Amino acid sequence: MSSQKPALKNAITQILSCALQPHSDIQRLTEERKKALEMTEDYPFILLEIIKSKEEAYAEKLMAATFLKNYIADSYGAKAFLGLSPNLKQKLSLSLVELLSHDNDVIRQMIVSSLELAVVYEYPNLFGVINNKIMACLLSDVLLQVTGAVQFMKGLGDNHRQFCSENMYFSPEYIEPLLNVLHNENIPVDVRSDTVSCMIQILITCRKTPLFTPTSARLSEVFQKLLSEPYSCSNDFRLRGEIIIEISHAAMSLADQVLELVTSCLPAIGQIMFNCCIEFKEIIMGHKQTPRDANENEPENFNQLIMNILILINNIFVLPNYSSLLTDGLNDFMYLLFILMCAYNNLEDTLFTEDSMDVSPEIDYSLRGRCSHTLLVFMDRCNYGKFCASFHHVLQKHISEANLARANSETYYYRILEALMFGVGLLSFVFEEPQSNFLYYIEHWSSMLVDQQPHWLVLGRLLWLGSKFSTSLAPVTLSNHLNSILANYNSQNNSLRIACLDAMRTHLSNIKVNPNRIVFSNVVTEISECLFSISVFSPSMSVLCLEAMAYFFEFSPESAGRNSQRIMQVVLDSLLAHISNANVMKQVKFLLSKIVVISSCKDIVQNNFIPFTIKLIYKNCPSPLNLKVDVPERGFDLLNTVVKFYPETIDNNVVLQGFLAACSCILDFIDSSLMEVATIFISNILMKASYQIKTLRDMKGKVLAEYVPDVLFKLLEPHPQEAVCPSKFGRLCVISILTLPEHIQPCIEAILKALLSALQRTERRELVKSYCFIFAYMFTWQTESIINFLSGIPGPDGRSALSYFLNKWKVSMLLCEKFEKSIITLAICKMIEYSLSQKDDRINDCQITLEGPYYGECTGLEKLYLCLIKIFLSEVDGDQKYQDTEEGTNDDVLVKNHPVCEINLVEHIKSFIRNYNTHHYYNVVKKYIQKYDDHVAELEKSGIKPDNL
Repeated sequence: MSSQKPALKNAITQILSCALQPHSDIQRLTEERKKALEMTEDYPFILLEIIKSKEEAYAEKLMAATFLKNYIADSYGAKAFLGLSPNLKQKLSLSLVELLSHDNDVIRQMIVSSLELAVVYEYPNLFGVINNKIMACLLSDVLLQVTGAVQFMKGLGDNHRQFCSENMYFSPEYIEPLLNVLHNENIPVDVRSDTVSCMIQILITCRKTPLFTPTSARLSEVFQKLLSEPYSCSNDFRLRGEIIIEISHAAMSLADQVLELVTSCLPAIGQIMFNCCIEFKEIIMGHKQTPRDANENEPENFNQLIMNILILINNIFVLPNYSSLLTDGLNDFMYLLFILMCAYNNLEDTLFTEDSMDVSPEIDYSLRGRCSHTLLVFMDRCNYGKFCASFHHVLQKHISEANLARANSETYYYRILEALMFGVGLLSFVFEEPQSNFLYYIEHWSSMLVDQQPHWLVLGRLLWLGSKFSTSLAPVTLSNHLNSILANYNSQNNSLRIACLDAMRTHLSNIKVNPNRIVFSNVVTEISECLFSISVFSPSMSVLCLEAMAYFFEFSPESAGRNSQRIMQVVLDSLLAHISNANVMKQVKFLLSKIVVISSCKDIVQNNFIPFTIKLIYKNCPSPLNLKVDVPERGFDLLNTVVKFYPETIDNNVVLQGFLAACSCILDFIDSSLMEVATIFISNILMKASYQIKTLRDMKGKVLAEYVPDVLFKLLEPHPQEAVCPSKFGRLCVISILTLPEHIQPCIEAILKALLSALQRTERRELVKSYCFIFAYMFTWQTESIINFLSGIPGPDGRSALSYFLNKWKVSMLLCEKFEKSIITLAICKMIEYSLSQKDDRINDCQITLEGPYYGECTGLEKLYLCLIKIFLSEVDGDQKYQDTEEGTNDDVLVKNHPVCEINLVEHIKSFIRNYNTHHYYNVVKKYIQKYDDHVAELEKSGIKPDNL
């Protein structure tokens, strides 16, 4: 060891103290000094001394443990790290093993993590060194040594499972010592529970050895016995839950290899679930509180035990040889699921919250969410007839029991009824049309809306359920649901109010396909008043209301015309209150897209809303909006929506102010997010109002169109180049040439040179794809001129710029939207046609290096034919799914109507290849396509397979 050790220790102690200081400057200097000290071989050992020291304060020892963990993570993981010799690394690891018994839980966990990293990075060198030491700790009578050893084994298994699956974990000889810990009631239950994970990891890693079968049998015996024993302080919810979740992990990792283990434990697990449900019924009735383990502060382990059972059921149900174990008892499982889905402990208010109305059961990790997901798995995986019969049987059983229990517990009655309604509603996630039996339940329950006053929880869920099956309800039932929503939307109960609004939103979202639309027509005034009265509350309420308004006014434009002032006030109030909320913005734009096309609303949009967006862009708006940094970006976003959907000519002042503001944002490079929406706006305004852009002038007399080349050059500079989404810039450049060719033509050579420079500067795939798309359009515009230019200047690799471009343009970059793909297809055809008709070999003379899966060299024309075939096959196979949702089309609403998007690419390519079925095409099919039988079959089916192939 170094003779400078005392001085080094003093320096390390100082940086530990400095690291605890709140000042950023001190911490920055500390980090620089620490990096220098890390290069000495004594550094980690001095940190260990400090951690062991009795004299050092806790804060310094904890910081030393943190430094040590970071040192190992950074240094051992670096391939070039040579700071410690193999012997010193072994010494360090053994020292860490000794510290596994540290009496402070937090520091001990740091040591555990450090040792995990060291073992993983240095495998297998250190594993053999520490193996016996860990076994000795496990067999020790000292509780802290046992605790540290178990925590290390569990951490290594949990945090590095991929590593432990590919390399040897601890051997099966560890099973009995771990079982001794598991059965030792003097050891804390959390340590005992951790042994289960260790044993399952051992089982997984020995799956290909002769020791697997006896190890599996031993664990089956132990787990089955523990799960079958009655509840006790030594066999509590925590321990059982850990056993069950690890059985689930084993089943997913080993499948049929642990069928015996799962089968032997499943009856005991089923009994635990049944016992939990008996307890849960008492909780639902309000007779008991959620039980807790002896040392548990908050009652979490009971619910976690149930959720672990559900996770096991979900996981094994998808495994072929396991599903029959569950389907035989489907009635019992589903009966218990509905009990577990009930609200309890006054949790009703959480069932209708603003942030949970649209949460899918797939991502809801509450107890109800887990139960819902399990029920959905049954719906999806079971035989349809068997599931429906079982579902019907369970509903009948619960309804009968609830009616009998109602006299003694009204609370249980309405809670189980709400859960049953929720379960029926889940059918809408899987089945497009429910069975008539299930519609009967909805119709039957809906009678309560007329002749009863149900508890608000039941009422809210019933309205939710009706909205899920809005298109299947009888007209009278649908009318009753709408009237009930209209009668309760102003309820003092916030949860019921949210349920009413969400139900109305869902009904209206399906109004286009509802065969009973006349029912809505009878209450349009009432619906309108309902939506206006609750339009601006919290952000989530605003989102629900704005979306509902969009569907409603699309259905009833007359109502929109009568209430145009009120609609605009709702929009403005929503923005004033929640302009920075992305979900509110999304729904404001959705509502705008619906009302701007209504003739009776166009004036108010032009006169009131558009000037408001201009004020937002220039931050000339009232406080507190003018204090928000994202207001100009939101202004452009809103103005973009109006420009895209507004059916008439936009006012000249709006075009002038909006266009100049967008150009200013880009030319002054104000902010990357603002530059992007400004880029989109310029693209849209060019598509929408190109004539105005060509004729309007700024205050200095400059025609607006003359700004466009400057904008393009700015976006090709290094920093803006990285700030704007590449596809947005590519589209802007092409749209500029499409709409303003006379203004782009004089600077085309400068643009080409700037494009080549930008292409040379970046390896970012999306940028390269965008630049190549621009080049492609230029080939369709001026084929000969572009070939002449690119052939006449050298590229950065010494070959022509044309060769450089064709090599950078990868076959894999052809996956794009219809607008871009159509232009690329036309460009490829133009380039091939020009080369062949003019007998110009410059493209063909380019030597192209292909990427996977078509590795090899080819000529330029072969590359173009290969691209053409790839586009053809992707269109035929349906690989390219163009966005056609409401949200997806909004961004492309202007370009999608461009004539280029109407081209049938399959027919166009087939016709072109028939006319230009050359030896280049033959070579491409023979070298790159012939090995794929399905592709050759498609070419043959389409009549474009080369002869003699």
